[in-house]
Amino acid sequence: MSNKKINFILYIILLPIIISFVIYFGYSSRYNNYFFTDQMPENYFENIYKYRFLSRDLIVYFQNFFEQRIFLNLNYFNKILTRLNTTNFYLIIFTYNTFFYVLTCIVIYKIIFYINIDNIKNFLLIIIIESLIGFSQFVVTPYDMSSLFLLTLTFLISIKLTENFTKKKYILLILIIIISTLNRETSALSLSFYAALIFNNWSIKDFIISANKLILPIIAFLIPYIILRIHFNSEGYSNSLIMDNFILTNLFEFRNLLGIFFYIIFTRFSLILCNHTYQKIFIKKYIAFSLPYIFIIFYGGILWEIRLFIPLIIGQLILANIKNLNNFNNYIRA
Repeated sequence: MSNKKINFILYIILLPIIISFVIYFGYSSRYNNYFFTDQMPENYFENIYKYRFLSRDLIVYFQNFFEQRIFLNLNYFNKILTRLNTTNFYLIIFTYNTFFYVLTCIVIYKIIFYINIDNIKNFLLIIIIESLIGFSQFVVTPYDMSSLFLLTLTFLISIKLTENFTKKKYILLILIIIISTLNRETSALSLSFYAALIFNNWSIKDFIISANKLILPIIAFLIPYIILRIHFNSEGYSNSLIMDNFILTNLFEFRNLLGIFFYIIFTRFSLILCNHTYQKIFIKKYIAFSLPYIFIIFYGGILWEIRLFIPLIIGQLILANIKNLNNFNNYIRA
């Protein structure tokens, strides 16, 4: 077995599993204690969370399936639950999120080795990204890891589209954006990433061509986003779009300021990684196109939950390492 395959197994498969296990069963916080129940917490069926139903419902389905087919029939699983001091549901959500954690790391591995030369240092960058993802999982949710998987998958497709545009890849990008939007609104960052890649030549002709390529992905995001809200609002949830305003709390509370500094630190780190001017330009454009997302998390999020920044940071670290995409050389100057 080659060193590359050994590294893949160790760093892309085994390490995320270990990190996930330590986070879920070694750390204790109000977030994971909240999930030490026999079923999905009720608040994930209410307010803004009901729009993020895809992973939530899948976890509930798998819980019912395993409880009926496996947990009740095998004493072995009861011994596992006793040793881990946990419940069926918590074990299910750990397994579900760890599965998508590993898939996300595999996609990131594919991206890094696609955009960069085959270099052992690539594994260092991948380990940094997967460690950040794992560290952010002190907040347990049913949709974060699956949304990261779908998001990074759109990053990979966007990069390949920019290098070699084909209808099949374009349709695939649109389909994944639709599915991703049903899972979590973070899918909007797919548009930011794709826009950062394709808007490079600011002549009127090239700007129109790039804008046309972005129309269908935007529609793919807006249609499920709007339909979900119309559907649930028609069921009597008229206040479901109203979020609490946390702007002042985020700007003046100490722990939330730490979250902001966390993002600033890794934004600077992504810029330090750049070897070419065009890489810095990509990052700045990605941040600019992501400003609506950044505003929303400042308005309705709690910023010391650093998971909110992880999708942004992943995109920036990827863009900081783009090197060998042939098509970029047509309109980028280092």
